[in-house]
Amino acid sequence: MKPRSLARHKTIFLLALLMVAAALHARADDPDDVYWQANSSFEGPRGLIDALVVAGSDLYASGRFKSAGGLPIHHIARWDGAQWHEIGGGVGTADMGLIHRILVDGNRVYPAGMFGVVGGNIPAMNIAMWDGSSWDTMAGGTDRAVRAIARGPNGDIYVGGEFTTAGGVAARGIARWDGTAWHALGSG
Repeated sequence: MKPRSLARHKTIFLLALLMVAAALHARADDPDDVYWQANSSFEGPRGLIDALVVAGSDLYASGRFKSAGGLPIHHIARWDGAQWHEIGGGVGTADMGLIHRILVDGNRVYPAGMFGVVGGNIPAMNIAMWDGSSWDTMAGGTDRAVRAIARGPNGDIYVGGEFTTAGGVAARGIARWDGTAWHALGSG
């Protein structure tokens, strides 16, 4: 990079940094801040939160945490407005697992991330579906992390991530679940 171009980039960076600092300082005196109150009786998930989804009156949180509300809850939890609830015995183990995204579709909850088990000991690779009473391991899941998930208009589930296979099907980074089998989307 040319010295002049480098100096220009540094100047732009410093201006951006100053703008952020000014915005943060201005927000510190914002009258809307009086509406945010610390609740010392509320203990949320203890660890990293990577995704939040609101479905009906419930809030779903996922990431990398071992507990929520003082309960041993692995990496995914549901808040009903009064307390935290475990979902299907958790995802991953207390020390292993990370959920990047959650999809909630009616009574179905799809955690997607990097994990090897659900419900304590059911093998499930990086994606699974909880229907409120049991886990569906979605034909074995994917060989590597799932980082994005969406529901199509017909109910199919689309996932994206670092994987090269989904349910044994070659699917480079993107795949579709039709409820029973995985399908590649072109060459990925």
